[in-house]
Amino acid sequence: MDVDDPASYQPISNVNTISKVMERMVLARLRQQVTQSENFNKAQCAYQQNHCTETALLNVLSDAYGNIDKDHSTLLIALNLSAAFDTVEHSMLLT
Repeated sequence: MDVDDPASYQPISNVNTISKVMERMVLARLRQQVTQSENFNKAQCAYQQNHCTETALLNVLSDAYGNIDKDHSTLLIALNLSAAFDTVEHSMLLT
C-alpha cells in the first residue's frame, strides 16, 4: 500500500451503542442456527464462542507439526482477503 495515498486507508466509524446491542441480539439468535447447519465447517472459528484467529493458527500449527512427526509434507496456501469487499461494485451488489 502507498502510505501517501489516502485511498489506501479505510475510514474509522464509531458505531453507536444501539447498533452494538442490536448486533449482539442478532448474533445470539442466529449463532445456534448457523453452527448447527450442515454447511457449517467445524474447523471454522467464526460464530463459535471461545474461538478466534489464535485458535485457527494453533489448529494449523498442530496439523503441520503432526505431519512433521509422521514424516509427511505439509503445504499451506494463505489468501489475504482483507480488502476483498473494497473491490465489489456497489451498484451491482445492491441490485
